[in-house]
Amino acid sequence: MAAARVIETHISRVFITPERAYKMLKPVDAGFVDFTDRETRLAATTAEYELNRRMAPDVYLGLADVHEGSELVDRMVVMRTMPADRRLELLLRELDSARVGSDAHAQLRERLCGILTDVARTVAAFHASCTARSDEGAAMATRDSVARHWRGNFDAIEPHVGTVIPPGDFAQVHELANRWLAASGELFARRIEAGWVRDGHGDLRAEDIFCLDDGPRILDCL
Repeated sequence: MAAARVIETHISRVFITPERAYKMLKPVDAGFVDFTDRETRLAATTAEYELNRRMAPDVYLGLADVHEGSELVDRMVVMRTMPADRRLELLLRELDSARVGSDAHAQLRERLCGILTDVARTVAAFHASCTARSDEGAAMATRDSVARHWRGNFDAIEPHVGTVIPPGDFAQVHELANRWLAASGELFARRIEAGWVRDGHGDLRAEDIFCLDDGPRILDCL
């Protein structure tokens, strides 16, 4: 039997056993989120469970409260442990390392095309089922609102230029992002007008997609 392990991110800890995974937010202020207040952490954990189970109800199993004596101090999201070797990220790495033109490369490429088609259909169907936002959610999707968030990201990264990220890379990404935003105001407005601002999956990452025999499980929409 596999041993239990812990995975840490900048804002959470995930305790993983062979059958179950338990995710708990850290009491930290990361700038873009502040979980130092207990009530904020409890509410954020509940919201994470409710939002994520929409796409993977058989993975997000429930919530578990953490007590010290009779006092409620924290809350965890309880999940079914996914097989690590079924991550889409690993399959993509296998394709990248396979020799182009080999049978293994061709077979893996064909398999991945089928998987990616399933993922795209799953996401498209889910987003089509979501209600269009015309309230403050739509206001958050304007070009100016997105630009503010991106500026915040650049401001947070800038102190680390030269140590974590090369200056040239930072400057290029900054310039390309600003150029694209400057030319995209009409695109953002059309998306809102057409009803394409929806409370869907906002953080689609290959490492959080698991390719199971009965279809993909798409996790972590936040």
